[in-house]
Amino acid sequence: MLDTTELCSHLVHLSHVPIRCYTADAEYQCTYADQGGYPDPLRCDPDLEAMLLEKASISAPKLYFELDAVVYGIIHAKEQGIFLIGPGCLVQRSQEITQQMVRIHHMDPQKPYRMSSCTLEFFFSLLSMLYHHLTGIYLSWTEIMARGTEEEHLKGLVQKKLDHVYDNYNGQGKVHNPYSQEEREQDSIRRGDLESLRKSIQETYVGEIGTLANNPLRHAKNIAITLIALSSCSAIAGGIPSEIAYSLSDAYVLQVEELLHADEVIALARQTEAHYTTLVRDHISGMQKNALVTRCKEEVGKRLRQKITVVELADELGVTRNYLSQLFMKEEGIPLMDYIMEQKIHSSLQDLRYTKATYGEIAYQLGFSSQSHFGQAFKKVMGMTPKQYRDQYAT
Repeated sequence: MLDTTELCSHLVHLSHVPIRCYTADAEYQCTYADQGGYPDPLRCDPDLEAMLLEKASISAPKLYFELDAVVYGIIHAKEQGIFLIGPGCLVQRSQEITQQMVRIHHMDPQKPYRMSSCTLEFFFSLLSMLYHHLTGIYLSWTEIMARGTEEEHLKGLVQKKLDHVYDNYNGQGKVHNPYSQEEREQDSIRRGDLESLRKSIQETYVGEIGTLANNPLRHAKNIAITLIALSSCSAIAGGIPSEIAYSLSDAYVLQVEELLHADEVIALARQTEAHYTTLVRDHISGMQKNALVTRCKEEVGKRLRQKITVVELADELGVTRNYLSQLFMKEEGIPLMDYIMEQKIHSSLQDLRYTKATYGEIAYQLGFSSQSHFGQAFKKVMGMTPKQYRDQYAT
Protein backbone atom coordinates (compact mmCIF):
# COMPACT_ATOMS: atom_id res chain seq x y z
CA MET A 1 0.00 0.00 0.00
CA LEU A 2 1.44 3.37 -0.97
CA ASP A 3 2.07 5.85 1.80
CA THR A 4 -0.48 8.69 1.70
CA THR A 5 2.06 11.27 2.84
CA GLU A 6 4.44 10.36 0.02
CA LEU A 7 1.66 10.35 -2.57
CA CYS A 8 0.34 13.76 -1.49
CA SER A 9 3.84 15.22 -1.52
CA HIS A 10 4.43 13.83 -5.00
CA LEU A 11 1.11 15.12 -6.39
CA VAL A 12 1.85 18.58 -4.99
CA HIS A 13 5.32 18.48 -6.50
CA LEU A 14 3.83 17.62 -9.91
CA SER A 15 0.99 20.13 -9.87
CA HIS A 16 2.07 22.76 -7.29
CA VAL A 17 -1.56 22.66 -6.10
CA PRO A 18 -1.66 22.41 -2.26
CA ILE A 19 -3.37 19.55 -0.41
CA ARG A 20 -4.63 19.98 3.18
CA CYS A 21 -5.43 17.13 5.53
CA TYR A 22 -8.06 17.11 8.29
CA THR A 23 -9.43 14.47 10.63
CA ALA A 24 -12.86 13.00 9.98
CA ASP A 25 -14.12 15.60 12.50
CA ALA A 26 -12.69 18.43 10.36
CA GLU A 27 -9.74 19.14 12.66
CA TYR A 28 -6.81 20.56 10.71
CA GLN A 29 -3.74 18.30 10.54
CA CYS A 30 -1.23 19.49 7.96
CA THR A 31 -0.69 21.03 4.52
CA TYR A 32 1.31 19.64 1.62
CA ALA A 33 2.32 22.65 -0.44
CA ASP A 34 4.95 23.95 -2.81
CA GLN A 35 4.03 27.58 -2.32
CA GLY A 36 7.33 29.12 -1.27
CA GLY A 37 5.89 30.54 1.94
CA TYR A 38 2.97 32.26 0.20
CA PRO A 39 -0.20 32.96 2.21
CA ASP A 40 -2.84 30.24 2.42
CA PRO A 41 -6.35 31.53 1.52
CA LEU A 42 -8.00 28.82 3.63
CA ARG A 43 -6.03 29.73 6.72
CA CYS A 44 -6.67 33.43 6.10
CA ASP A 45 -10.39 32.90 5.54
CA PRO A 46 -11.88 30.48 8.14
CA ASP A 47 -15.34 30.88 6.59
CA LEU A 48 -14.05 29.52 3.26
CA GLU A 49 -12.36 26.63 5.03
CA ALA A 50 -15.50 25.79 7.03
CA MET A 51 -17.70 26.01 3.92
CA LEU A 52 -15.45 23.61 1.97
CA LEU A 53 -15.30 21.14 4.86
CA GLU A 54 -19.09 21.14 5.08
CA LYS A 55 -19.26 19.99 1.47
CA ALA A 56 -17.24 16.85 2.21
CA SER A 57 -19.20 13.70 1.39
CA ILE A 58 -18.20 10.04 1.64
CA SER A 59 -20.25 9.28 -1.47
CA ALA A 60 -17.93 11.03 -3.96
CA PRO A 61 -15.31 13.78 -4.27
CA LYS A 62 -16.84 17.27 -4.32
CA LEU A 63 -15.89 20.35 -6.31
CA TYR A 64 -16.14 24.03 -5.56
CA PHE A 65 -15.53 26.84 -8.06
CA GLU A 66 -15.06 30.54 -7.42
CA LEU A 67 -14.35 33.54 -9.64
CA ASP A 68 -15.19 31.30 -12.63
CA ALA A 69 -11.56 30.19 -12.84
CA VAL A 70 -10.54 28.81 -9.43
CA VAL A 71 -11.31 25.24 -8.37
CA TYR A 72 -11.12 23.24 -5.13
CA GLY A 73 -11.59 19.50 -4.59
CA ILE A 74 -12.89 17.89 -1.39
CA ILE A 75 -12.45 14.19 -0.52
CA HIS A 76 -13.96 12.53 2.55
CA ALA A 77 -12.10 9.25 3.09
CA LYS A 78 -13.99 8.15 6.21
CA GLU A 79 -11.58 7.30 9.05
CA GLN A 80 -8.61 8.53 6.98
CA GLY A 81 -10.04 12.03 7.18
CA ILE A 82 -10.88 14.88 4.83
CA PHE A 83 -8.55 16.17 2.11
CA LEU A 84 -8.89 19.62 0.49
CA ILE A 85 -7.11 20.07 -2.86
CA GLY A 86 -6.66 23.60 -4.19
CA PRO A 87 -6.99 26.33 -5.08
CA GLY A 88 -6.02 25.66 -8.67
CA CYS A 89 -6.37 28.31 -11.37
CA LEU A 90 -7.95 27.06 -14.61
CA VAL A 91 -6.39 29.81 -16.71
CA GLN A 92 -2.81 30.95 -17.05
CA ARG A 93 -1.92 32.94 -13.97
CA SER A 94 -4.00 36.08 -14.03
CA GLN A 95 -3.01 39.10 -11.99
CA GLU A 96 -6.63 40.17 -11.78
CA ILE A 97 -7.79 36.82 -10.36
CA THR A 98 -4.90 36.80 -7.89
CA GLN A 99 -5.81 40.27 -6.69
CA GLN A 100 -9.43 39.21 -6.21
CA MET A 101 -8.33 36.14 -4.23
CA VAL A 102 -6.23 38.33 -1.95
CA ARG A 103 -9.13 40.70 -1.40
CA ILE A 104 -12.04 38.30 -0.85
CA HIS A 105 -10.06 35.96 1.42
CA HIS A 106 -8.56 38.68 3.61
CA MET A 107 -4.92 38.01 2.72
CA ASP A 108 -2.24 40.62 3.31
CA PRO A 109 -1.93 42.61 0.05
CA GLN A 110 1.67 43.41 0.92
CA LYS A 111 2.67 39.76 0.83
CA PRO A 112 3.22 38.04 -2.54
CA TYR A 113 0.70 35.37 -3.52
CA ARG A 114 0.41 33.09 -6.51
CA MET A 115 -1.82 30.23 -7.61
CA SER A 116 -0.74 27.32 -9.73
CA SER A 117 -2.50 27.01 -13.07
CA CYS A 118 -3.68 23.72 -14.56
CA THR A 119 -6.39 22.46 -16.87
CA LEU A 120 -9.65 21.25 -15.38
CA GLU A 121 -8.93 17.76 -16.73
CA PHE A 122 -5.50 17.65 -15.09
CA PHE A 123 -6.97 18.82 -11.78
CA PHE A 124 -9.55 16.03 -12.03
CA SER A 125 -6.75 13.52 -12.71
CA LEU A 126 -5.08 14.54 -9.44
CA LEU A 127 -8.38 14.35 -7.61
CA SER A 128 -9.18 10.94 -9.10
CA MET A 129 -5.75 9.51 -8.28
CA LEU A 130 -5.87 10.61 -4.63
CA TYR A 131 -9.49 9.42 -4.27
CA HIS A 132 -8.58 6.03 -5.73
CA HIS A 133 -5.62 5.73 -3.35
CA LEU A 134 -7.67 6.63 -0.28
CA THR A 135 -10.83 4.64 -1.03
CA GLY A 136 -9.88 2.01 -3.60
CA ILE A 137 -12.66 3.37 -5.85
CA TYR A 138 -11.80 4.53 -9.34
CA LEU A 139 -13.82 7.43 -10.79
CA SER A 140 -13.18 8.85 -14.24
CA TRP A 141 -12.99 12.60 -14.61
CA THR A 142 -16.40 12.59 -16.32
CA GLU A 143 -17.89 10.84 -13.27
CA ILE A 144 -16.24 13.37 -10.98
CA MET A 145 -17.70 16.23 -13.00
CA ALA A 146 -21.14 14.63 -12.94
CA ARG A 147 -21.17 13.76 -9.23
CA GLY A 148 -18.84 16.33 -7.69
CA THR A 149 -20.72 19.60 -8.15
CA GLU A 150 -23.67 20.83 -6.12
CA GLU A 151 -24.31 24.47 -7.01
CA GLU A 152 -26.76 24.71 -9.88
CA HIS A 153 -25.02 27.48 -11.81
CA LEU A 154 -21.72 25.64 -11.56
CA LYS A 155 -23.40 22.39 -12.45
CA GLY A 156 -24.61 24.06 -15.61
CA LEU A 157 -21.08 25.08 -16.59
CA VAL A 158 -19.71 21.63 -15.95
CA GLN A 159 -22.69 19.98 -17.59
CA LYS A 160 -21.91 21.81 -20.83
CA LYS A 161 -18.45 20.29 -20.84
CA LEU A 162 -19.89 16.92 -19.95
CA ASP A 163 -22.46 17.19 -22.75
CA HIS A 164 -19.65 18.00 -25.15
CA VAL A 165 -17.80 14.86 -24.05
CA TYR A 166 -20.92 12.76 -24.45
CA ASP A 167 -21.51 14.21 -27.91
CA ASN A 168 -18.00 13.24 -28.94
CA TYR A 169 -18.29 9.73 -27.52
CA ASN A 170 -21.81 8.45 -27.00
CA GLY A 171 -23.32 10.58 -29.76
CA GLN A 172 -20.80 9.27 -32.27
CA GLY A 173 -20.79 5.73 -30.99
CA LYS A 174 -17.42 6.13 -29.26
CA VAL A 175 -16.32 4.88 -25.85
CA HIS A 176 -13.29 5.51 -23.67
CA ASN A 177 -10.37 3.10 -23.64
CA PRO A 178 -11.09 0.11 -21.34
CA TYR A 179 -9.88 0.26 -17.76
CA SER A 180 -8.85 -3.41 -17.95
CA GLN A 181 -6.24 -2.54 -20.60
CA GLU A 182 -4.79 0.22 -18.41
CA GLU A 183 -4.69 -2.18 -15.47
CA ARG A 184 -2.79 -4.79 -17.53
CA GLU A 185 -0.33 -2.08 -18.54
CA GLN A 186 0.31 -0.99 -14.95
CA ASP A 187 0.38 -4.59 -13.70
CA SER A 188 3.20 -5.29 -16.18
CA ILE A 189 5.21 -2.48 -14.59
CA ARG A 190 4.48 -3.77 -11.07
CA ARG A 191 5.80 -7.22 -12.09
CA GLY A 192 8.77 -5.92 -14.08
CA ASP A 193 7.56 -7.74 -17.21
CA LEU A 194 8.75 -5.88 -20.32
CA GLU A 195 7.20 -8.35 -22.76
CA SER A 196 3.82 -8.12 -21.05
CA LEU A 197 4.08 -4.32 -21.11
CA ARG A 198 4.78 -4.35 -24.83
CA LYS A 199 1.80 -6.59 -25.50
CA SER A 200 -0.57 -4.53 -23.34
CA ILE A 201 0.45 -1.31 -25.13
CA GLN A 202 -0.05 -2.95 -28.53
CA GLU A 203 -3.47 -4.36 -27.65
CA THR A 204 -6.27 -3.68 -30.08
CA TYR A 205 -9.35 -2.56 -28.18
CA VAL A 206 -12.62 -0.71 -28.67
CA GLY A 207 -12.37 2.84 -27.34
CA GLU A 208 -9.96 5.74 -27.24
CA ILE A 209 -8.25 7.99 -24.73
CA GLY A 210 -10.31 11.03 -23.75
CA THR A 211 -9.47 14.56 -24.83
CA LEU A 212 -7.46 16.23 -22.06
CA ALA A 213 -6.92 19.57 -23.81
CA ASN A 214 -8.04 21.28 -27.01
CA ASN A 215 -4.46 21.95 -28.03
CA PRO A 216 -2.99 18.69 -29.44
CA LEU A 217 0.42 19.22 -27.86
CA ARG A 218 -1.07 20.06 -24.45
CA HIS A 219 -3.38 17.05 -24.80
CA ALA A 220 -0.37 14.77 -25.40
CA LYS A 221 1.52 16.27 -22.48
CA ASN A 222 -1.41 15.78 -20.09
CA ILE A 223 -1.67 12.14 -21.17
CA ALA A 224 2.08 11.70 -20.70
CA ILE A 225 2.09 13.26 -17.23
CA THR A 226 -0.78 11.01 -16.17
CA LEU A 227 1.03 7.93 -17.51
CA ILE A 228 4.24 8.93 -15.75
CA ALA A 229 2.45 9.47 -12.43
CA LEU A 230 0.64 6.12 -12.68
CA SER A 231 3.84 4.32 -13.70
CA SER A 232 5.79 5.75 -10.76
CA CYS A 233 3.13 4.46 -8.35
CA SER A 234 3.16 1.03 -10.03
CA ALA A 235 6.96 0.91 -9.76
CA ILE A 236 6.74 1.68 -6.04
CA ALA A 237 4.22 -1.14 -5.66
CA GLY A 238 6.79 -3.33 -7.46
CA GLY A 239 9.41 -2.58 -4.83
CA ILE A 240 11.23 0.50 -6.11
CA PRO A 241 11.98 3.02 -3.31
CA SER A 242 9.56 5.93 -3.51
CA GLU A 243 12.30 8.58 -3.58
CA ILE A 244 13.87 6.96 -6.66
CA ALA A 245 10.50 6.54 -8.40
CA TYR A 246 9.35 10.09 -7.67
CA SER A 247 12.67 11.66 -8.66
CA LEU A 248 12.57 9.81 -11.96
CA SER A 249 8.98 10.97 -12.43
CA ASP A 250 10.00 14.58 -11.84
CA ALA A 251 12.80 14.31 -14.40
CA TYR A 252 10.53 12.84 -17.07
CA VAL A 253 7.76 15.40 -16.48
CA LEU A 254 10.25 18.24 -16.82
CA GLN A 255 11.46 16.70 -20.08
CA VAL A 256 7.87 16.34 -21.32
CA GLU A 257 7.28 20.05 -20.83
CA GLU A 258 10.28 20.90 -23.01
CA LEU A 259 9.17 18.84 -26.03
CA LEU A 260 7.51 20.58 -28.98
CA HIS A 261 5.90 17.70 -30.86
CA ALA A 262 3.06 15.44 -29.69
CA ASP A 263 4.58 12.26 -31.13
CA GLU A 264 7.80 12.89 -29.18
CA VAL A 265 5.79 13.38 -25.99
CA ILE A 266 3.96 10.05 -26.32
CA ALA A 267 7.20 8.27 -27.25
CA LEU A 268 8.83 9.64 -24.08
CA ALA A 269 5.86 8.49 -21.98
CA ARG A 270 6.25 4.96 -23.35
CA GLN A 271 9.98 5.14 -22.67
CA THR A 272 9.15 6.08 -19.08
CA GLU A 273 6.94 3.01 -18.67
CA ALA A 274 9.71 0.78 -20.03
CA HIS A 275 12.26 2.43 -17.74
CA TYR A 276 10.14 1.81 -14.64
CA THR A 277 9.47 -1.77 -15.74
CA THR A 278 13.19 -2.40 -16.16
CA LEU A 279 13.89 -1.00 -12.70
CA VAL A 280 11.32 -3.34 -11.16
CA ARG A 281 12.66 -6.31 -13.15
CA ASP A 282 16.20 -5.65 -11.99
CA HIS A 283 14.99 -5.12 -8.42
CA ILE A 284 13.19 -8.48 -8.41
CA SER A 285 16.21 -10.19 -9.99
CA GLY A 286 18.47 -8.60 -7.40
CA MET A 287 16.26 -9.86 -4.58
CA GLN A 288 16.44 -13.39 -6.01
CA LYS A 289 20.23 -13.18 -6.33
CA ASN A 290 20.59 -11.80 -2.82
CA ALA A 291 18.51 -14.71 -1.56
CA LEU A 292 20.95 -17.13 -3.21
CA VAL A 293 23.93 -15.37 -1.63
CA THR A 294 22.20 -15.51 1.76
CA ARG A 295 21.65 -19.27 1.38
CA CYS A 296 25.29 -19.64 0.37
CA LYS A 297 26.42 -17.88 3.54
CA GLU A 298 24.16 -20.10 5.62
CA GLU A 299 25.70 -23.22 4.08
CA VAL A 300 29.20 -21.90 4.78
CA GLY A 301 28.23 -21.30 8.41
CA LYS A 302 27.04 -24.90 8.74
CA ARG A 303 30.29 -26.33 7.32
CA LEU A 304 32.99 -24.29 9.06
CA ARG A 305 34.24 -27.38 10.91
CA GLN A 306 34.91 -29.26 7.69
CA LYS A 307 36.53 -28.79 4.32
CA ILE A 308 34.41 -26.57 2.04
CA THR A 309 34.63 -26.40 -1.75
CA VAL A 310 32.81 -24.06 -4.11
CA VAL A 311 31.73 -27.07 -6.18
CA GLU A 312 29.96 -28.64 -3.20
CA LEU A 313 28.25 -25.35 -2.32
CA ALA A 314 27.11 -24.83 -5.91
CA ASP A 315 25.69 -28.37 -6.09
CA GLU A 316 23.83 -27.83 -2.83
CA LEU A 317 22.33 -24.55 -4.13
CA GLY A 318 21.49 -25.92 -7.58
CA VAL A 319 23.73 -23.59 -9.62
CA THR A 320 27.06 -23.88 -11.42
CA ARG A 321 30.37 -23.17 -9.71
CA ASN A 322 31.17 -20.25 -12.03
CA TYR A 323 27.74 -18.66 -11.57
CA LEU A 324 27.95 -18.88 -7.77
CA SER A 325 31.50 -17.49 -7.70
CA GLN A 326 30.67 -14.58 -10.01
CA LEU A 327 27.42 -13.76 -8.21
CA PHE A 328 29.07 -13.83 -4.78
CA MET A 329 31.87 -11.57 -5.97
CA LYS A 330 29.37 -9.14 -7.52
CA GLU A 331 27.11 -8.99 -4.47
CA GLU A 332 29.71 -9.14 -1.67
CA GLY A 333 32.80 -7.66 -3.31
CA ILE A 334 34.98 -10.57 -2.14
CA PRO A 335 35.82 -13.94 -3.74
CA LEU A 336 33.81 -16.79 -2.23
CA MET A 337 36.92 -18.77 -1.19
CA ASP A 338 38.30 -15.69 0.59
CA TYR A 339 34.98 -15.31 2.41
CA ILE A 340 35.09 -18.96 3.48
CA MET A 341 38.64 -18.54 4.72
CA GLU A 342 37.73 -15.42 6.71
CA GLN A 343 34.80 -17.21 8.36
CA LYS A 344 37.02 -20.15 9.34
CA ILE A 345 39.64 -17.84 10.81
CA HIS A 346 37.01 -15.90 12.78
CA SER A 347 35.66 -19.21 14.06
CA SER A 348 39.16 -20.18 15.25
CA LEU A 349 39.35 -17.10 17.49
CA GLN A 350 37.12 -18.71 20.11
CA ASP A 351 39.37 -21.79 20.29
CA LEU A 352 42.50 -19.66 20.59
CA ARG A 353 41.06 -17.49 23.35
CA TYR A 354 39.11 -19.95 25.46
CA THR A 355 40.66 -23.44 24.93
CA LYS A 356 44.08 -25.06 25.17
CA ALA A 357 43.70 -26.87 21.83
CA THR A 358 46.95 -27.00 19.85
CA TYR A 359 47.30 -25.09 16.61
CA GLY A 360 47.36 -28.37 14.73
CA GLU A 361 44.11 -29.51 16.37
CA ILE A 362 42.39 -26.23 15.52
CA ALA A 363 43.65 -26.44 11.94
CA TYR A 364 42.34 -29.98 11.62
CA GLN A 365 38.93 -29.14 13.14
CA LEU A 366 38.44 -26.29 10.62
CA GLY A 367 39.39 -28.39 7.60
CA PHE A 368 42.81 -26.88 6.87
CA SER A 369 45.28 -29.15 5.12
CA SER A 370 47.98 -28.45 7.68
CA GLN A 371 48.98 -26.33 10.66
CA SER A 372 51.20 -24.32 8.33
CA HIS A 373 48.28 -23.62 5.97
CA PHE A 374 46.18 -22.48 8.93
CA GLY A 375 48.97 -20.20 10.16
CA GLN A 376 49.41 -18.57 6.73
CA ALA A 377 45.67 -17.98 6.34
CA PHE A 378 45.37 -16.63 9.88
CA LYS A 379 48.14 -14.08 9.37
CA LYS A 380 46.61 -12.96 6.06
CA VAL A 381 43.25 -12.28 7.71
CA MET A 382 44.29 -11.08 11.18
CA GLY A 383 47.71 -9.56 10.50
CA MET A 384 49.39 -11.73 13.17
CA THR A 385 50.14 -15.38 13.83
CA PRO A 386 47.82 -17.66 15.85
CA LYS A 387 50.43 -17.68 18.67
CA GLN A 388 50.61 -13.88 18.77
CA TYR A 389 46.82 -13.72 18.94
CA ARG A 390 46.62 -16.31 21.72
CA ASP A 391 49.38 -14.62 23.72
CA GLN A 392 47.56 -11.27 23.46
CA TYR A 393 43.94 -12.28 23.96
CA ALA A 394 43.76 -15.71 25.59
CA THR A 395 41.84 -15.95 28.85
